Amino acid sequence: MINIKEKIEIIKPIIKKKIKDITNYITEKTKTLKENRPLAVIYSAIASFIIMVLILIFVTFCLGEVKKLNGFWTLITLIISSPIAFTIWHFRDQNAIQQIENARKDTNLKEFQKLAEWVSGAHLIEDKIIEKSINQNDDIETIREYTNVPQNLSIPTYSKKDGAVGLQISAVYNLLPFYRGEHGESFKKPALNLLTSAWLSLQQKELENLEKLGKGNLVDKIGNYKKIISKIQQNAKSPLGIAITRVLLSLNQKQELCLLEHKEVFPNLVLAGMDFHLSGLDEKVLNLFQTRADYSGINLIGANLQGANLQGANLQGANLQGAKLQGAKLQGAKLQQASLQGAELQGAELQGAELQGAELQGADLQMAELQGAELRWAKLQGAKLQQASLQGAKLQGADLQMAKLQQASLKKAELRWAELQGADLQGADLQEADLQEAYLIEIDLQWAKLQRADFQGANLQEAKFHNSNLEGTNFTNAEHLETVDFTGAQNLDKAIGLPPEIVEKFKQKTEN
Repeated sequence: MINIKEKIEIIKPIIKKKIKDITNYITEKTKTLKENRPLAVIYSAIASFIIMVLILIFVTFCLGEVKKLNGFWTLITLIISSPIAFTIWHFRDQNAIQQIENARKDTNLKEFQKLAEWVSGAHLIEDKIIEKSINQNDDIETIREYTNVPQNLSIPTYSKKDGAVGLQISAVYNLLPFYRGEHGESFKKPALNLLTSAWLSLQQKELENLEKLGKGNLVDKIGNYKKIISKIQQNAKSPLGIAITRVLLSLNQKQELCLLEHKEVFPNLVLAGMDFHLSGLDEKVLNLFQTRADYSGINLIGANLQGANLQGANLQGANLQGAKLQGAKLQGAKLQQASLQGAELQGAELQGAELQGAELQGADLQMAELQGAELRWAKLQGAKLQQASLQGAKLQGADLQMAKLQQASLKKAELRWAELQGADLQGADLQEADLQEAYLIEIDLQWAKLQRADFQGANLQEAKFHNSNLEGTNFTNAEHLETVDFTGAQNLDKAIGLPPEIVEKFKQKTEN
């Protein structure tokens, strides 16, 4: 026999399902009635008719003499008409609420339009310059008109120009509620577009100057290059730059980055010079690139991203010239064809990063973690890689001319066809490294660990191997061996492919 508790347990799910079905039905019908007002009035009329019939039956059979009292039928009329009256009142109330909402939207729209005008700088006062050409002397007369602060004022103040700039900065901060969606979802994207456009306008001049320097080896143009990067960073630290940064990288009401609500804007987005460590910003900004969004082509020239988390980020073709990436986590990041000229990557973790074809001329990668990194055909001319960890890194065809690799760890690194002319590898660990057919003209390998390294077919013109360990090192078919300086080299007789006369020559030098 099934007891009462068991019966209740059996019936409980059925009752819950029925209640849920009824709730869904009522919700659906309520939604239908809200959308179809005439139908709601008809239903109310039907309800009134049913109430009227029930009341008449009740009055006829139950109340008797009560129905003859004064005011009785007035009360009955009110009861019968109440469903229709309530329905009409409800719709009128909804109309009033809608009108208030529309009025609020109009007010917000006007406010946003005014803020957009101020943020864009349309109100800024500019000097009026009139040029007159005098034909006789082929001279141009320039007349400059400008406003100035009135003198002898009782209260000190500032000029109209300064006031206009202050208004522009204030307008940026006032965009925050629109950007967060506090005045409606429809304002979020326009506010974002306004902020990103303002940032682009702020940096446009310097970005154009940087572009004029041209691509290629920036080491020769390092003076001008550094000045432009510095100017971009200064613009970001200006009052207007700080205002845009704080609003653009702010959190929404869910304590999440507002910018992450618009992942579609990241490709080719310009955030040049932006300081991700600006006071007042939440630490979450350093995880901005920890999503599956596409960040390819993003412009982060001169940006401060120290310690940022960029693991696995898709940054193909990104522009990170002069960016501060010290201690940044870039493990597994996709940086193919990225521009990292002059970037500061000291202590950055780049294990497994894909850097094929990336431009790293003049980049500072001291003590960077690049184990197993994909750097095939990367441009690293003049890069600072002292004490960097490049074990097993794929550097086939990489351009490392004049690179500084002192004490770098390149054990089992793949450097076939790499260009290392004039590179400094003093004390570097190149054990079992593949340097076949590499260009090693005037390379400095003093005190380097070269056990079992493969130099087959490499161009070793004027290379220096002073005091390096050559146990098992393969020099078969290496070019210009007669110009190489092996003074003090260890285990010279255990090297493979060295002509006997060279071995004998430097053995005698070492003994002497």
